[in-house]
Amino acid sequence: RRGGRQQSERWRKAQLGEDDPDTLTSAHRLAYLLKKMDRRDRMEEVEPLFRVTYAARKRTLGADHRDTLQTGYDFALVLDDAGALDEAEPLIRTVHAACERTLGEDHDLTLRSADRLAAVLEKTGRRKEAEPLLRAVYGALKAKHGAEHGKAQAAAWKLARLLKKMGRADEAETLCPADDRADDATAASASKPPFVDGARALEGEEVRRLGR
Repeated sequence: RRGGRQQSERWRKAQLGEDDPDTLTSAHRLAYLLKKMDRRDRMEEVEPLFRVTYAARKRTLGADHRDTLQTGYDFALVLDDAGALDEAEPLIRTVHAACERTLGEDHDLTLRSADRLAAVLEKTGRRKEAEPLLRAVYGALKAKHGAEHGKAQAAAWKLARLLKKMGRADEAETLCPADDRADDATAASASKPPFVDGARALEGEEVRRLGR
């Protein structure tokens, strides 16, 4: 099946051209599936695929197009996971700003990109910059779903964890009482559903069809 996907990708490039929308969609899907498989012997293929696809979508669709932003977001995830924070940060920052401008402050991709930017900032020791991003995510999810919703609770836990690291345990306790918080492993797992990779959240049906 994997060989079939690669052959299909080569056929699209040959018949349609590298900048054809169908070719770029296929390349994005392939890069996402390789990342999802988490095969170390294939991961070196993921970054170049996303890099080329993102550049092509910016060139052909424009930097603010929905598909360009989705590819940029997924590319930033790969860079972040690879530890390339000096490249991941400006990319996810650009994607987040464009999402706010074109999709709105409470759009799912805007919130996911804000969450990822906050994570990158925290990794680089800039917790004060991460705090307003996490507060915005929590506020938007609480407004959309209610404070008791799993997405809002996961966002509250992330913000409380950051506040605690910043020495503001009282604020963290008020936001997310200890009795309501799971252990770190459980809470970290619970925090993932609101911010799953964009291809799975927004192109899930297409990915499933590709995998048949």
